[in-house]
Amino acid sequence: MEQKIIILPERIASLIAAGEVIDRPSAVVKELVENSIDANATEIEVNIKGKEFISVFDNGEGMSEKDATLSIQKHATSKISKEEDLNSITTFGFRGEALHSISLVSKTTIRTRREQDELGVEIFAEGGKIKHIKKIYMEPGTHVIVKDLFFNTPARKKFLSTDQVEFSYVLDVMTRYALALPNIGLKLLKDGEVFLNLKPKRSLEETIKTIFGDTKKDTIEILFQVGNISIEGIIWREKSGIGKWIFVNKRYVRDKTVFSAISKFNFLKNSDYIIFLTTPPEMYDVNVNPTKTEIRWRAPAKIREIVITAIEEAIRHKFPQTIIPHIEQETFSEPEIKPFEIKKEESLKILDEAKAKKPTVKVITILKGIFAMVDFEGEIYFVDLHAYHEGKYFRELKEKFLNIDKREILRFAIPYEISIPKSTILKIIDRKEDFEKIGLHLVPILEESKVKIFSIPYYLSGVDLGEFLEEFADGFEIRKIEKFLANICCRTVIRTGDRLEIWDIMKILEDFDPNQKCPHGRTAVIKLDIEELERKFGRC
Repeated sequence: MEQKIIILPERIASLIAAGEVIDRPSAVVKELVENSIDANATEIEVNIKGKEFISVFDNGEGMSEKDATLSIQKHATSKISKEEDLNSITTFGFRGEALHSISLVSKTTIRTRREQDELGVEIFAEGGKIKHIKKIYMEPGTHVIVKDLFFNTPARKKFLSTDQVEFSYVLDVMTRYALALPNIGLKLLKDGEVFLNLKPKRSLEETIKTIFGDTKKDTIEILFQVGNISIEGIIWREKSGIGKWIFVNKRYVRDKTVFSAISKFNFLKNSDYIIFLTTPPEMYDVNVNPTKTEIRWRAPAKIREIVITAIEEAIRHKFPQTIIPHIEQETFSEPEIKPFEIKKEESLKILDEAKAKKPTVKVITILKGIFAMVDFEGEIYFVDLHAYHEGKYFRELKEKFLNIDKREILRFAIPYEISIPKSTILKIIDRKEDFEKIGLHLVPILEESKVKIFSIPYYLSGVDLGEFLEEFADGFEIRKIEKFLANICCRTVIRTGDRLEIWDIMKILEDFDPNQKCPHGRTAVIKLDIEELERKFGRC
């Protein structure tokens, strides 16, 4: 038989592995800046020219010629030396993958010099192979120039976005380090022009103002410590365009444990925040994936409880008279402030319509305020009104979202302004036509980190538009659309405890569908099995 399984050649395997670490220009910037931070640099300059040129210069410790030569070899690292070191990572890099992966898919020049060396060294590598090494004059530090990214992997290069969008990802990466490392000076240039210039030894407030502009001052400050774990941060009580940032030991992470704790507070679900956790490195594992943006806590329940307590204490400090029940009850919340108020039909009008049109479903009784027992065409059904309403509304929204002709447009006499991060605005500029196709007409103002909105599709009334723009800045994928619409439905439809009148229920059950499900696939209608009922009573 013909052999089907083969062992990949080392070069192909290396290119695949490089793709796990380097998938776009921002990943190059991330890895090189982290190397600069680990080299104790106090000044880092990044210069981007389209997708073809990336330069990162630092005034860090530099490398010897021998170390510089080894640095582009696979798994070459100065950060760890034995297995036990993986349990207490204190550096940003440690895998020994960055320079190796970058050099495999680009033409890379490394110039570096240590303070004690009279001359520096320049190494040029193409496709992972060193082409030349020579001595040069330069100031102490390291300068890495990456050209022709993915020149030898054209398929990967084809999937990159426009220069504008790719730069937005770079800006996002630089924002992470700017927020987490105020003692380091950071400069970002785009096509030779200074886009961001942050001096060292700045305050967090100065960093926020430089990157995001003036933000609303209504904030809650967190400052909490228990044992060897401390939490600091700022919460904006209203969305300010800053975004949601979580750092663990100055490393930006997307952590489910911390996010889950923050989400327990209803008033934080649409708020912006910057949270810094400082913990002993042995309390978590950062060796989860190549991007190092995920961690695995060794005691997640403990971390979650500490974050919840820290936020509770911050609230008590801000509002001394407030009594906060245990957070699991989720009873502390602030009224949701919506930019637009939807004018609904008066209840009496709905009642008149319901009377005028004889319903095809008869409501027999309501159980626990959320379950309806109904008679439909001679059969008895039990209906979860929340799930049913959610599923019905979801279908309506999805049809309107995907059908341009059925969209109703809400226009504003005075444009509505929202603040969002510049990195998001850059993506919106690139996808402006996509937003206009759905009826959302806007004008991005990059310098002010704002977007002016002139009209929206009517079904987005009451929706957090900043959240909407950030969610779809990368494009309208059907899964993202369905997830976003499902979240709108879940927040909008009736819930347990809502006061329901009979005409409300009749309106929900209009055009009754016994097969209705909620957007998440949960059953909304259960048919009463008469035969099963007879068996239970011993009648058959």
